[in-house]
Amino acid sequence: LSPTPDKDIFTFEDDGTTCGDAELFAATLEADTFACIQIQDTGLSECGCTTPPELDMGCTLCADGSPAPNSDLEVIPKVTCAGIERFIRRFPASTCAAYHRTIGVQCGCAPPDPPVDVCYLCGGSSVDFPAAPLFVEELGTEIPCAFFEVIANDEDDNGGFPCAAFQIEGGTACCKGGDDTGLAPARD
Repeated sequence: LSPTPDKDIFTFEDDGTTCGDAELFAATLEADTFACIQIQDTGLSECGCTTPPELDMGCTLCADGSPAPNSDLEVIPKVTCAGIERFIRRFPASTCAAYHRTIGVQCGCAPPDPPVDVCYLCGGSSVDFPAAPLFVEELGTEIPCAFFEVIANDEDDNGGFPCAAFQIEGGTACCKGGDDTGLAPARD
């Protein structure tokens, strides 16, 4: 059960949905479906639930395992760095590394050492609109731009697509100007 059933949670509609509402909805879902995983993520990131020990892979936002310095920073409305840190504990190494170089840095963690290339959807910096919804056909749902940028940086789970493909797909929804992909013109 959610320790905070009356807490408002992030929805794209911002319709007053609470942790209790999410818990009721979760009871209608089949285990191991993408919708069920999304609800579990909500419980972990926004409702104060904890990762079951058997699923805890030890992933943290900071590569050195320390807590995120800006734990109260809202990465997207109603979702703090501390909340994201709770739900990523069950992620494998490649996904964890993608969080280190994206949201982890936004939350005040030191950048990975040695330095790594980061795929920024908006060119040279993180997304301009982290909470903006972006429909991802492969997932069959909308996700916030901040999490799409994490997918772009997950070398084992990004489908092998180059950064430019993610910049093109996410640029309109996630970046100022609607077409600011940060792409340099092709050389002749």
